[in-house]
Amino acid sequence: SSGINTECTHSCPSLCHPGPCPPCPRFHSTKCPCGASSYEYGCDKPDPKITCNSICGKLLPCGNHSCTKICHNGPCGKCEKTQETPCVCGKDVKALPCGSEPFQCNKPCDKIQRCGKHKCPVTCHSGNCPPCDYDPAAVDTCPCGKCPLTTKRTSCGDEIPTCDNICAKALLCGNHICEEKCHIGPCKQCNIKILSKCRCGQVQAKVLCSERDQFRCEKKCKTPLKCGKHECPELCCAYRGHIHPNNNECPRVCGKQLLCGHVCQERCHPGLCQACPNVITSVLQCRCGNNVLIPPLPCGTQPPRCFLPCTLQRSCGHPQTKHDCHYDECPPCTHLVKRRCDGGHKEVEVFCHSKNVCCGAKCGRILPCGHSCDRLCHSGPCADHDEVCKRPCGKEVAECGHFCQIACHSNKPSVVCKCTSKVSVPCECGLRSEELTCNKYQKLVMKRIEERLAAASVVAAPSASAASTAPSLDGPLTTDCTADCAYQNRLSALAARSAPKIEAQHKSTIYSLRLWEIAGGQLDVVGKIETKMNEFIRDATNVSLMMPPMPKDRRMIVHELANFYGLLCESVDVEPNRSCYLTKTMKSKIPDPQLTAARINRSYHSKCDPTAIIPAVLSSNTLAPAQTLVFIGDKHLNEIAIHTYLKEIIGSFVAVNSDAAYGLSPRLYEPLMDLLDEHTYFAVFATKYDTDAGFAILRKNGCPCLYQRIGEAPPPAKHNWEPRRDPNASSAALESLPEQRPIKSWGEMATKVRMNAKERKEQEANTVEVSGGAFASLARKK
Repeated sequence: SSGINTECTHSCPSLCHPGPCPPCPRFHSTKCPCGASSYEYGCDKPDPKITCNSICGKLLPCGNHSCTKICHNGPCGKCEKTQETPCVCGKDVKALPCGSEPFQCNKPCDKIQRCGKHKCPVTCHSGNCPPCDYDPAAVDTCPCGKCPLTTKRTSCGDEIPTCDNICAKALLCGNHICEEKCHIGPCKQCNIKILSKCRCGQVQAKVLCSERDQFRCEKKCKTPLKCGKHECPELCCAYRGHIHPNNNECPRVCGKQLLCGHVCQERCHPGLCQACPNVITSVLQCRCGNNVLIPPLPCGTQPPRCFLPCTLQRSCGHPQTKHDCHYDECPPCTHLVKRRCDGGHKEVEVFCHSKNVCCGAKCGRILPCGHSCDRLCHSGPCADHDEVCKRPCGKEVAECGHFCQIACHSNKPSVVCKCTSKVSVPCECGLRSEELTCNKYQKLVMKRIEERLAAASVVAAPSASAASTAPSLDGPLTTDCTADCAYQNRLSALAARSAPKIEAQHKSTIYSLRLWEIAGGQLDVVGKIETKMNEFIRDATNVSLMMPPMPKDRRMIVHELANFYGLLCESVDVEPNRSCYLTKTMKSKIPDPQLTAARINRSYHSKCDPTAIIPAVLSSNTLAPAQTLVFIGDKHLNEIAIHTYLKEIIGSFVAVNSDAAYGLSPRLYEPLMDLLDEHTYFAVFATKYDTDAGFAILRKNGCPCLYQRIGEAPPPAKHNWEPRRDPNASSAALESLPEQRPIKSWGEMATKVRMNAKERKEQEANTVEVSGGAFASLARKK
């Protein structure tokens, strides 16, 4: 029982024990600050200072009012009410906080002094007024104080005599004295001008001595303030260039908008604004009320996010689309409904939330000018009141029957419809035509009618010669021919006499050997591919076509057939969805005849069948040199490479390698067996004209695989390639190179270029790659 807690004065109720005593189990009872209620708290705990919900009611320091706050701890503070408080002298009254002391105004007292004649000149004061300044007992000298009075004054109303001396009293400026003669009453202000500086020290001028403290210049201070954004705006600032007593604080309010939407009310400051001091005291909840945030909350706190489905009903009555609970508007309704379009033409299926419904047709309403509105279906008026129609008038001109093309002038009655059309009138020979305005054309018509009427009178005469020379009244209206017409007629006559008559021949497409053979066995497959390409060529809206996925052998047919259609073809995607992508070019057209038609109709075989054209050309000693080009290359030379070289005239030749050519015309190739191998190709043309065109194309573009044309010098390569000789090559291989001169026949070609298989394999290493994927043996080319 000897252990006593330091927090309380009670004794420990436990028996003697080691260690510290347990907390005191007793309670203190006390009242709240206003004394209206009481509460208890443990002795071992501090006073929680609990307040009640009653009004405080304590007397405030003013002594007149009581505190109206809810029961609170600490002092009540000053009285916030105001009352009318008079000044010390009683002349002025102000509304001051309750309990404030009387204030002093700056007005003279003006109370009648004890003399009963003069008023008190002292400013607002308390107590009795001082004695009168004119009391005979207090005044014994003249006003300036230099001469004693010689006459006796009996009352304060008697005049105080003056002397002839200078007043010499110090003026209010403190620097000068009064220079007037001795006088009664206060001295005048100092009127002496002195050189003085303004308050900021930037301007110096002469001013009255009494006004030197009020002298200010018009220059702004412009001293940077602490915020770093503004400058001191004060005129003639006394702290220009120095630190202001308020530490150069910016007097402006920051005014920046905070994240919560309030405006920062602090003084203008550098850096970021502080958090909004306002506090949300109401409960924040989601729209459905399932999630709640309890106050107090920082200003700007958003309502809690709710992941439950929105339960709001749409005004349109359609079911709600699935979305989370929210505060803003629900997503627009996307159900399809039928509504009449804004122009009233027809019903259109649109989204439910759509406000404007357009059917896509022209409006068609009649405008005030008589035209129909050519805008798309729309709501509201077709045109504003001040909008002018800019379309042509369109009314028929009575004089000529044409339609008026002047801008719509229905609102201008003074404007008359006028024809602005032009009529094309040919000359008598028909080589040229002249465009005349409708007005000039009408005058020309009237002139011709007059001439023909005059000619009719001549026709009525009995003279036979006159009747034969008179112009006809019928026939089209023409203008007179010029010297240019006569010149062109002479040139046409000379050209007709000198030009040979050439009969136009229809040129048929020659297909490749591979396509011809495939069409013989798979005519239905080729027909389906041709149908797709024909539809694509005739379709003017599309410039590209994606063919359906197909196996490799059918893609090969599409690639080769696209060359004859003038289409670009490339393979896209990966197996098993790999297909062909076709693109139109300027030369895209349907070949004539098509492959399926040429294969079915035997009348085309002589013109389109490559198996018939090749023997016919190669078996002739006269046609073979004139209609054949020879290509020598390596394993990369094939039909596709030759079609690439001669793509501009594809369909006028057929490419064939030496093995196929030997099978079609074995008699011709017996003397050439040593020269030809599987890498030698022939381009066999249908006519010599096509051969010349192909040879000109190869000379222009350059072709490293072209051996040479029979009867011509070898063509120069476009890139000026030179044969690259191997220093380790055998002398026999170098000596076997032919001389550069024209070859006249097939036999001469065979004797000049005889190379065995071993030498060819040695020289295949000396190759260069050519753009386009073709390789040419430079030794063979030489």
